[in-house]
Amino acid sequence: MWRTLRRRPRRARPRSRRLRPRASEGLFVTLLATGLVLFLGTHSISIANEAWRDRMVARIGEWPWKGLYSLPAAVGLVLIVVG
Repeated sequence: MWRTLRRRPRRARPRSRRLRPRASEGLFVTLLATGLVLFLGTHSISIANEAWRDRMVARIGEWPWKGLYSLPAAVGLVLIVVG
């Protein structure tokens, strides 16, 4: 009965554990960089080459263009958030 009152105090765990392993840090930077290239690259089309964008809209239509334009931008945004 008295043994339960005389327990040793628990030792605190060392806080040397990292949340992410070091090997995966390069992966997250790569995902971030890829996401930035996709997101900013799709958004710079209308700035850098507006005539090409207008030709593509006339060729395939406005809604298909918006879909093709939004897909890489959305993937880029997801990669930015993950990275």
